[in-house]
Amino acid sequence: YADLKNNRLTNYTFNFDQMLNDKGNTAVYLLYAHARICSIIRKSGKDMEELKKTAEISLDHPDERVLGLHLLQFAENVEEACTNLLPNVLCEYLYNLSENFTKFYSNCPGYMEWIS
Repeated sequence: YADLKNNRLTNYTFNFDQMLNDKGNTAVYLLYAHARICSIIRKSGKDMEELKKTAEISLDHPDERVLGLHLLQFAENVEEACTNLLPNVLCEYLYNLSENFTKFYSNCPGYMEWIS
């Protein structure tokens, strides 16, 4: 991730400390967000495939809306990254997604309703 997040057309400086930092645009930060999401899903005991088919989505809180709108941009970011051979575009999208999720998780205690 540390290599891919940099634009391939610019200079790259290897920095081991930055690579392992748990804050900022690092693989550790993204993995932490992923682990948190997986934990929420696991603790919910819900069938995610069934929820995809039957659940209604309500984006009432501003942070929910930001997260939802960001998720809608996934396809265009993948297309841009592939078309222009710039994996850093996808890395930036994923980092911003992780930030938006973390903000949502912190500011929207209502997420617990669907877990229980």
